[in-house]
Amino acid sequence: MDPKIQGVSYYEILQPLASGGMGVVYKARDLRLDRIVALKFLPADLAANPVQRERFIQEAKAASLLDHPNICTIYEIGSTPDGRVFIAMPFYEGDTVKHKIAQGPMELIESADIATQVAQGLAKAHSKGIIHRDIKPANLIVTNDSIVKILDFGVAKLNGGSGLTRSGTLLGTVAYMSPEQISGETDQRTDLWSLGVVLYEMLTGQHPFCAEKEATTIYQILHVQPSRPVVLRPETPPHLERILSRLLEKDRAMRYSRAEELLEDLRRFQPKGSIDLATTSELSGSFLQMAPPSIAVLPFNNLSRETEAEYFGDGLAEELIYALSQVDGLHVVSRVSAFEFKGKSHNLGQIGQQLKVRSVLTGSVRMAGDRLRVNVEMTNIADGYCLWSARFDRDMKDVFAIQDEIASHVVSNLKLRLEDQTHSVAPRYVGNPDAYNLYLKGRYYFNRNTEQGFRKAGECFGRAIAVDSQCAPACAGLAEFYMAMGFWSVTVPAEAWPKAREFAAKAMQLDPRNPDAHITLAKVYQFSDWDRSAAEGEFRRAVQLNPNHSEARFAYSVFLLQAGQLYQSLEEIKRAHDLDPLNLSIATGVAWLHYYRGDYYRAMDQCQQVFELSPDYPEAQGCLALCSEKIGHPADSVVWLEKTTQGSAELPFVLGLLGRAYALNGQREKAVEMQHKLQTISKQRYTSQVAHALVALGLGDLDLAMQWLEEALQAHDAFLCYAKVFPPYDPLRDRPRFQEMLQRMGLADTRQLGSHPRGSA
Repeated sequence: MDPKIQGVSYYEILQPLASGGMGVVYKARDLRLDRIVALKFLPADLAANPVQRERFIQEAKAASLLDHPNICTIYEIGSTPDGRVFIAMPFYEGDTVKHKIAQGPMELIESADIATQVAQGLAKAHSKGIIHRDIKPANLIVTNDSIVKILDFGVAKLNGGSGLTRSGTLLGTVAYMSPEQISGETDQRTDLWSLGVVLYEMLTGQHPFCAEKEATTIYQILHVQPSRPVVLRPETPPHLERILSRLLEKDRAMRYSRAEELLEDLRRFQPKGSIDLATTSELSGSFLQMAPPSIAVLPFNNLSRETEAEYFGDGLAEELIYALSQVDGLHVVSRVSAFEFKGKSHNLGQIGQQLKVRSVLTGSVRMAGDRLRVNVEMTNIADGYCLWSARFDRDMKDVFAIQDEIASHVVSNLKLRLEDQTHSVAPRYVGNPDAYNLYLKGRYYFNRNTEQGFRKAGECFGRAIAVDSQCAPACAGLAEFYMAMGFWSVTVPAEAWPKAREFAAKAMQLDPRNPDAHITLAKVYQFSDWDRSAAEGEFRRAVQLNPNHSEARFAYSVFLLQAGQLYQSLEEIKRAHDLDPLNLSIATGVAWLHYYRGDYYRAMDQCQQVFELSPDYPEAQGCLALCSEKIGHPADSVVWLEKTTQGSAELPFVLGLLGRAYALNGQREKAVEMQHKLQTISKQRYTSQVAHALVALGLGDLDLAMQWLEEALQAHDAFLCYAKVFPPYDPLRDRPRFQEMLQRMGLADTRQLGSHPRGSA
């Protein structure tokens, strides 16, 4: 440590952090506000140089003009008694992008996210007339909360130029300079070039131009095209390679002209960050025409006299969604999002725009005894024209032929987009119509997502199997029923998992291509057997069988989350959200992932977007509660969890979270009351031991909490599978018993491929 800078004003120097050509950085304590900061000093040998001193001051001026989450904040600029100038800024815990690249090529999703955040910061800087001119990995830090901060505006160009450039001097770092910067001409496009070089490095682990000699590097920047990223990394998405190609255009007229333009392309890739759930933005007809073949199948209207027959119209639409989702190259909106418009007065244009599809299939069903009338119509969203319509007057036994004919007509009307490929759109079951009827009724009740609905669904699936033991969808449905009962602790998990396994295996035997059966079996391996290898194999198989299956991708995302593979998890849930944009559970899952990453404010923003779709959605309220606790507002956490208990029928797990929140908010008596309430409930029905452990954690009784968790381990409680990443368990992580528990579950606390630190969570 330089002894000359001890006792700088009201800062206590703690330790050196880094040094470079334009500054030496120290970790320090702000004695006035009792906070840790970073102090950047101009090196002693440069302090006497007026130009260098002015350039150092310019860094503070440039950054202080900008107030943006992706730009380093400047607290103040000061000087020591002997005239040494320093800049005070936040101390960010994290790694520079340079450090990350040194470990090899980075995850695609992380690389694209970093580029997106840098572009956001540059857009702000450019809007203020500031060009950074030294974007490089060493000047980008990724905090432990996964927030990118742009550092070092020491060679920034302010409002047309600062007069600091000396003749014959290259300002910046040669390896990241644009061709025009080498020639002494810069505008905002030079920063975008530099960002392209950084993105190339992140994706490939190699620099596109850098050579041993500076002159060779300059020659390559001016005249040589780098290897395509896809050659060095075959899994690079074409869309991302196109972005890179445009960023590294040597002719700046062909490059992105503005950071906002780059952001628009990056957000189409949308690997991370807050997913925009707003459904009010409109899509132009030209966009829809250019979009890939896509369709939404809305629930068919029930025109029968019996209101109970509503299940048939819903079921027929759901089966068509299943059949069409098998078609390669066709984007089919998942059931939850498509059914969001049931009974609502939206025109088809609005629906198509919100779901981002080119066409919508609507229909109606009338049942009279054994006779069935089905009307269908396929509409083009861009112009509102009917592409195809038909009416089917058949016997109920012909329902399978009707499904097949409708699906075939949809594919036929999209054949130009599908390049005349041959696809299978056969129904998943063509056996007994009575069994099929009971199966559809079971799906109708299951989709209500209530305990009563689950129980009615289980009854219908069982009756369908009694009518036809070869009804694979009903077997898969019964497997899902037992899985739901065990997951939500409606029944003892250890008793539910074997039954879920039995019926999933039977469904797979009858129909090996049924993705629902593979998903349920994967969950059995995940929650009951703790066999993560087998579970991952089944999840991957389900996605392979139906890449359009949003629930498969969502379930796989949860699996990856539990192992700490947060970036891969977020990539999967983004795909699930694209397929099911109005699915509240998936949308809230995005918020939970931000919470697990320690990005609490982004998680809270995401919850607010969910509330735009459903103002009282319990899962989002629960996420907001835990985020409120993390940002230092335990009272708000209590308020949100009290709301959550009202909307979740007082699930024991939620009651456990509430009891913990009471304790952390200083309301110990209420926490103890919650303990007693859980004990009373547990005398009447199975209650997740995790709920008891959460209250004990809040009260600080770690031994009791560990005892409850070990009982949950014996019961194979599904919520225990989050133990590796769930922040409320943090007080127990250093305990050997807790680590042994993780070991038994296959969640040993070792760094997983694709994982990412949770920061302070």
